[in-house]
Parts: sequence; structure tokens; C-alpha cells
Amino acid sequence: MRALVAPLATGLALLCASCFSPSEVAVDCGGGVFCPAGTTCLPGGGCSGGGGMPDLTVPLMCMSNECAVMGVCTPWGAMGCGMGCPVCTSTDPHAMAICNVTPTTGTCSTVCLGGYCMSTNGKCLDNSNDPNNCGLCGRKCPSGMCAGGLCAPERIAVANNPVGLVLPPGAGSLVWADNGSTTTGAIEQLSPIMPGTSSIKLAIGLDLPFAVATDSNFVYWTSRDNPNGNVYRNALGSPASPTPLGTGGQMGPYDVTVDDANVYWTDQEGGTINKVSKTLGSPPVVLASGQMSPRGIALNNSGKVFWVNHTEGVIYSISTTPAMGEKPKTEAGGMKNPESVFLANGLLWITDDTTIRFLDNNKGVTIAVMGRHLPFAMTADSTFLYFTERGTAPGYIDGQITKVTLAQGQPYIVTKMADNVANPWGIAVDKNYVYFSSNAAPGGIYRIPAH
Repeated sequence: MRALVAPLATGLALLCASCFSPSEVAVDCGGGVFCPAGTTCLPGGGCSGGGGMPDLTVPLMCMSNECAVMGVCTPWGAMGCGMGCPVCTSTDPHAMAICNVTPTTGTCSTVCLGGYCMSTNGKCLDNSNDPNNCGLCGRKCPSGMCAGGLCAPERIAVANNPVGLVLPPGAGSLVWADNGSTTTGAIEQLSPIMPGTSSIKLAIGLDLPFAVATDSNFVYWTSRDNPNGNVYRNALGSPASPTPLGTGGQMGPYDVTVDDANVYWTDQEGGTINKVSKTLGSPPVVLASGQMSPRGIALNNSGKVFWVNHTEGVIYSISTTPAMGEKPKTEAGGMKNPESVFLANGLLWITDDTTIRFLDNNKGVTIAVMGRHLPFAMTADSTFLYFTERGTAPGYIDGQITKVTLAQGQPYIVTKMADNVANPWGIAVDKNYVYFSSNAAPGGIYRIPAH
């Protein structure tokens, strides 16, 4: 079969100008019209004379004042256009009437204009405020509210001062740190992730818990209570007393990450990069010292740990098992107050005060997004990098949830997903939703559609 596609002035598509098997095509009439063997081209389109009929099993979409003649959209009343659709009309000002015709039959239908989506009652509704088609046809807002093409976030859990947030692998749950104040912090788990589900307080009475990481069995977190900071773990699923992993007395443990065997963290005030075995009883190891306010930390699959020095504006790395005398390697500099690092799409992504950039070991640092307002935590799926923007001081009430395309070699497309969010911090994503923590009143864990 041969199907030709030609655009119409209205933006509709001519689904099939003429359809023949290759052996039948003998005459090219121009303008995208072909006639079968033994026929001739008619003025204005169409075929006449001889044997052989075109294969018109593929329906042809024509305008409301046209119909199909020999596989060509023809004006009504001309060249045998007297069957098919009557003139199609629509009373909806936000719709276009179209005729879907075959050689002998036709049906009228309507297509919504751009910015409108078909509702269940057959009317085209403005998708800028339709909670069932919010910004895109078929995007439903779990909160039931849509404004400006953005779903209002739905709060799925109440929390006083939530910060770090993570999805444990394969667990179907969310885990977060509620920073609280001295001795009032908590680690909480929501399972299943549904509104109305009560969270489990895995640990309570904590001193300023901040960042969280998980594996399949445990949650790990930093406690920033200077000078009594430490790193702890608890089993997922049930409350227990925290198990300390460090030696205690640390100045300000900040971010934390894990691999199969070890736990790694930055001590912001102490200026160190540390690791400890998941096997209890092993002493912590200082991988690097003398760092200038180290914050975000990440691991790659090649045995390297990366971190950012906040006040210095530099990214460093070192082996997870350093050789004797090995010093931190400078990966890139020139950033303003870098905050977080995240591995996605084989690249190391970094947030600073106003940008999202990535480190490619072969090409250096590339700025993907500019002009942001305190971008903070990041997460990713196979297509997008998602990040929180805390907003502007002093109130941080104008925060955003934003995403940017991961694909390289083309312009990076930035999409606002939620706005006027109060001081968003942690972020996580699954196949359906983006989840984030908001630690300004009313604090909580929220979700919005991921796509």
C-alpha cells in the first residue's frame, strides 16, 4: 500500500490522497495525486477512464465542504461530489466540524481547537482550568483543582517540617525526615502512598534529622545537631530505636547516600567526607578532610564519590576506597553556592543558586537551565530531571516544582509543574506522580501528576 500525507491549511492532515498497490501506480498527476494504470489525470485532481480502481480502504479526512472522489478531497457538488457527508457544522465556538469520509459513506465529528479538550458531555473545555484535562488532554489533577494549566498539589501526608524525601526501591512507600527541632524530629514512612493513609513513625525524638537515603531494608539519615551530630539507620516498616553508624560528636552531618556495602555522608561544619560499612561495628573512615562546607553527595558506578563545597563553589571527587595519599580531584568550579548533586542519564547534575548544570567528564560543565530561584533537591526518570525551587527570601512562599528534559544535543525544555509552593525541599518520582516535601506551614508531603 502507498499512503500519501499532505497538510491542509487548517492544520488537519489529509490522511490518504491516493492509495494503490505499487504495481498499480502508473501516472503521477502532481500535487500528491497518483492514478492507477489505464487511467488519466482529471483537471483539478482525480482519475478518469480505463480499468483499475484505487484501493480506498483507508478513510480519507476532508473538510466539511468537501468529499472524497477517487481518493481525492473534492469540493462539494463538483466532479461527482454528491455523496458522503452533508455540510458538517458545530455550535461549539471552541471546536471545528470535520467530515470523515470513505468512497460511499461519511460521518461528521468535531475536533477541539488548541487549548481545549473534549469533555464527557461532548463540549470542548478550556484546559487551563479543567481538573480532568489540566494543561494537557487527559491529565487529571488528584487534588481536583487546576489553574493556569497546572494541577494544585495534593497533600497526602501531614508533617511539621519535612526535608529529605525518598522512595525506597520497590517498596511502594515514601520515607522522609521531619526536621522538627531538638529532640522533636522524626523519620516517617507512608505505605501505601495514598491520601488518608497514616504514616508510620519509624523513629521519634530525634535531633534535627535532615537528609535520608534507603536501600531495600533500611533507611539512613543524618542528624545535624552540632556538636552531637551523627548518622543513623532504622529498618523500614516498623518503629525502632535508631542505630548510630558514626562515632557521634560530629559538627554537622548534611547529605547521605549508600551503595551495597557502605554509607557515605558529608559533614558540613566539620569539613569532611565520610563512609562507614553497613556491617555494624566497623569504625567510620574519613575519605577527605579540610573541605569548605561540603553539602550534596553522590556515587557513580565506577567507584567514585562526588560532592560540592558550598562556599567554595567547587565539585570534587575521590575514590570510594582511596589509595594511599590520594587527594580529592577538582572536577569543576565557578559555581555560586552549589547545593546538591545527582546522577542521571550518566551525568552528574548540580544545583546552585540560579542554575541547573551537569558535568560530563569528556566535555566539562554545561549549564542546562538558568534564572532559577534556589533550586535544591533533584530526582529523575528516563526522560526528565525534576527539581525543587525553594523560591525567594524571606518567606519562600513562591517555590516551584520544575522539570527539564535529559536528552542531550537539543535545546533543554524547562516545564513548570507547580507554583506558589511553600519552601519545597525533597523530591521523588515514580511512573505516575512527583512527590515533594514542603516545610512551611501548612507543612506536608504533596504530589502532582508526573506527566
